[in-house]
Amino acid sequence: MRTAEIFKIIEETAPLSLAETWDNPGLQLGSYTDEVSRIVTCLDLTDKVIKEAIASKAELILTHHPMFFEGLKRIDRDRYTGKMIQMLLQNSISVYAAHTNLDKAHGGLNDYVGNLLGLKELTPLLPEKKTAGYYKVVTFVPKTHLQNILSGIQSLDPPLLLGDYKDCTFRNEGIGTFTPLEKAQPFIGEHHRFTEVEEIKIETMVRRDQLEAALIAIKENHPYEEAVIDVFPLENRHLASTQGLGRIGKLKESMIYSQFISFLKERMGLQVIRECGPAPAKVRKVALCTGSGSSLMLASLKQGADLYITGDMKHHDAQRAYENGICVLDCGHYGTEKFASEVLSQILKKDKMFLEKGIEVISSHRNADFFNII
Repeated sequence: MRTAEIFKIIEETAPLSLAETWDNPGLQLGSYTDEVSRIVTCLDLTDKVIKEAIASKAELILTHHPMFFEGLKRIDRDRYTGKMIQMLLQNSISVYAAHTNLDKAHGGLNDYVGNLLGLKELTPLLPEKKTAGYYKVVTFVPKTHLQNILSGIQSLDPPLLLGDYKDCTFRNEGIGTFTPLEKAQPFIGEHHRFTEVEEIKIETMVRRDQLEAALIAIKENHPYEEAVIDVFPLENRHLASTQGLGRIGKLKESMIYSQFISFLKERMGLQVIRECGPAPAKVRKVALCTGSGSSLMLASLKQGADLYITGDMKHHDAQRAYENGICVLDCGHYGTEKFASEVLSQILKKDKMFLEKGIEVISSHRNADFFNII
């Protein structure tokens, strides 16, 4: 199975279009065409994880946190990042990241933690409201060249998919009109003569990350000197209701606060939790955001959460929790996101074609919290 096919499986759950604008998910290093028989999944790409992948003879590492957030100005093999790049290239290992798109995705990291805690009626704390990353592409072509355009669209790799279907188009017939001017080089018609042509309108739907490839395929197969290609952004209401930052849900039954803390530590494998804000007497409605989620603290309050679980709370974040009367449990960035490796593995193993290929998936054992408790 090629890397591109594996990336497609991940993106069916966590489309790149869901990512925050500052984020850098997707292929970090490597190739879209390499054959893969073994994969390592991880939270953080470190030298230890790379060595684990090399020892396992893996061709691909799927990481939650991207390898690169900003452009590199130099690659120095005597420095940490340069050494990692060298190891990856020497061993032909590709690296792919699913970050905030996996956080927001239905069936992604926040849903995993919510389900781990047994929360019911899970919904996004901040639902995705932007365009869901799909576009309708429309072009007009003479009947004689219909198959050229369809073949161009169908030959895209990875293919354009609508759920479990590919080659999805719609077409209808009409009359196109134009008058070629002096400098034009018309495929049909003559200079300064009004021309009518029987044309076919073709529509298809593409994801944001496929848009450029689709436009190139249409242009390369279109006979007209000035091909008309319309692009319309689409909103997917279903995505908007199930995907977004954070989650909020209810426990099956209320727990007293101390009981919930013990339950939380046990379920998430935590030794220590930092608490700020007033503790509630009982806990039923719980909000959470894996990783750095202080920005959603007030959203959890507005939606009536008894407490909010996240990581990376700073001093003034804790002050805001105190001032606004919301209990926040800081379980750490690692503590809330260490499940990313398992989430990525589960997404792959739910795919029938992936299972049929017999590809081995190894959840890395070399990630650990960068902080120690002393």
